[in-house]
Amino acid sequence: MRHYQRGIGTVIILSLLLIVGVAVASAVFVFDQSNKASSVNSFEDCAGLYPVMESYPAQCNTPDGKHFVQELTQEEKRGLVPPTQSPSMQACTLEAKICPDGSSVGRSGPNCEFAACPGE
Repeated sequence: MRHYQRGIGTVIILSLLLIVGVAVASAVFVFDQSNKASSVNSFEDCAGLYPVMESYPAQCNTPDGKHFVQELTQEEKRGLVPPTQSPSMQACTLEAKICPDGSSVGRSGPNCEFAACPGE
C-alpha cells in the first residue's frame, strides 16, 4: 500500500512541476514577444522578426499593430507611376456614326473625330 501512495505522490509532484514549467515558458514567450514588438522601428526591423506581406512595395505588421512599408528607390517609384498619355494615345469614346450606305464608323485620331464614311 505504501508503494502505491508513493507513486501517487510522485505523479502529483511531476504534474505540478509540468504546470509550473508551462506557465514559466508561456510568460517568457509573451514577455519576449512584447520586447520584440517594442524594439521594431523600421521595415527592416519588422521583416527580421515577422512575416512580410507579398505586396509591392512589401509590408510588415507587428502583433501590437505597427505597420511598416518598404521604402522604394526613386527609380522604383518612377516605375510605379504610369507615363502620361500623349495626345496620339488618347482614348476616344465608343460612339458610332451611321453612314448613308448603312455602314458605321467610330471615332479615332488625336482629336477623336469620326472616320470618313466609305465613298466620302
